[in-house]
Amino acid sequence: MESGGAGQLQRGGNWAVSGNNATVTVNAAQTGSTTITNTYADASFACSVLDNFNRSNGKLGSNWAGNADDYRVKDNAAYLNDSDGDIILWNRAPATFGANQYACLTLTKINTSSEKHALILKAQGTDARNGMIKVAYVPKYKRVDVWSIQPGQGWVKRATINNVTLVNGDKFAARAYADGSVRVYKNGASIGTSQTSSYFVNRTGRIGVWFLNAEGARFDDFGGGNFTP
Repeated sequence: MESGGAGQLQRGGNWAVSGNNATVTVNAAQTGSTTITNTYADASFACSVLDNFNRSNGKLGSNWAGNADDYRVKDNAAYLNDSDGDIILWNRAPATFGANQYACLTLTKINTSSEKHALILKAQGTDARNGMIKVAYVPKYKRVDVWSIQPGQGWVKRATINNVTLVNGDKFAARAYADGSVRVYKNGASIGTSQTSSYFVNRTGRIGVWFLNAEGARFDDFGGGNFTP
C-alpha cells in the first residue's frame, strides 16, 4: 500500500487538518504513520476596518474617546505619543456593539520591551472600573494575557497564552462572546481561548485600544463590530 504526496488541507467544522508531504510505503504486515497538525481555522473571521488613519498628521479626532491625546496620527497610522499610554474607545456611532463582538488591528511597529499592546472589548465606558475585557499582547514576554475588570472587583487575569510572537505587520484580534468567553487571533487564526466572568454574559459594550509603556509603537486598520457565532 502506498500513501502520501503533496500535503492536503482538509477542513472539518472549524478545524484545519494538514498532513506532511512524506510518502510512506508499507506491505500488508507493516503499519505506516504520518504527522498530522491541527489548527483552528475560523473561515468566517474577517476584520471590518473602522479607522484606517489615512488622514493628515495630528490628533486622532472625535471618532475616539478616552485619553485620545496619548495617541497621534502620523504617516497614515496611529502611534503612541506618550510613554505611558491609556485606554481609548471607538466613539463613532454605533459606538456600542452587541454581546457577540470583536476588535482587531494591525501592529505596524511593535515596542518589543513593552508589556501591553492591548485590545479592549465590552467596555462599559472609558473608566475601566465600570467594566471591560482587555486582551493584551506582551512583547517583552512573548505571550497574550486576557484580563477583565468589573464593578466592585479589580483587574483579574483570566488566562495566559504563552509562546506567542507577533511581528510588525501581524494582525491581532479578539472576539468576546455572549457566554462570557474570549477567543484570540493572530493573522486570522485562533491562538487560544479564555473564560471571563458572569458579568460579561450577554453584555454589550464598546471596543478600543490600550498601549502601555510602548513609546513609539504604531498600529493601523483598527476594526471591529458584531459577529454571529
